Amino acid sequence: MITVATHKRDTVMGWCTSWKAWDDGTDGYYEINIVPEFLNRPFEEVCVTLLHEMVHLYCSQHDIKDTSRAGTYHNKQFKEAAEKHGLLIAQTKKGGWTDSKLNQEAAVYV
Repeated sequence: MITVATHKRDTVMGWCTSWKAWDDGTDGYYEINIVPEFLNRPFEEVCVTLLHEMVHLYCSQHDIKDTSRAGTYHNKQFKEAAEKHGLLIAQTKKGGWTDSKLNQEAAVYV
């Protein structure tokens, strides 16, 4: 399920739930959210956020533990999965391997 909803912290651009937040009575769905306050960025940057969250979804579906610290620190498993799916990842002090941008192959589609 893709949603658009505000987050209380002004640094969060999107998220993907690590549980099936939308229960349809059978299997349920994870939620990928884009924070509307960040939709006025260049289209490529919005695509980076969406792809970043899609990598979290991929990791959830494949039992890859990609974060720690309540989902705020992105580990090397996230970096590896993200780089296999069109992102270039750099490390930050607080968030780990979270700084994302499209690689050349993915940027062609923007």
